[in-house]
Amino acid sequence: AAGLTDVLIERAHLDDVLQPYGRSGLDVLGAGAIPPNPSELLASAPMTRLLAELSRRYDYVLVDTPPVLPVTDAVVVSTQVDGVIVLVGTTIVRKDQLRATFEALGAVDNTILGLVLNRVGRKAADGYGAGYYGYYEYDGGLTTADTTRSAKKKRRLRLGR
Repeated sequence: AAGLTDVLIERAHLDDVLQPYGRSGLDVLGAGAIPPNPSELLASAPMTRLLAELSRRYDYVLVDTPPVLPVTDAVVVSTQVDGVIVLVGTTIVRKDQLRATFEALGAVDNTILGLVLNRVGRKAADGYGAGYYGYYEYDGGLTTADTTRSAKKKRRLRLGR
């Protein structure tokens, strides 16, 4: 019930809302209630201080955000973290949406670390389909041609055989 929102508006203390998950040393901070002004709250000084505190306490801090295109939350948060990993549902996201995502993220100061592909079809995973998906580091501009020309590929992740 309590989470990030409550910490940012000083309704709860961080230690009271952090939740251990399993036995691996992973802690989770839930979102809490949806505030009337989420983007303003995420861009606030309390959010900056909270991320700094979490960075002091933990080796890694992963911030899960909503998708980039429907709301501005992810873009706002991207300016306050060390890097952004874009999660792409291969059966859901279209090329124009991915392009728009990178354009939105590229419009602000952040570092895009790369992509993680999920929802990869069974045929591709078994080696009977495409055989691999390209892994691209963001270099400021993604075009349809970039996704097909091997000269533009910086790394390739092989799936299947």
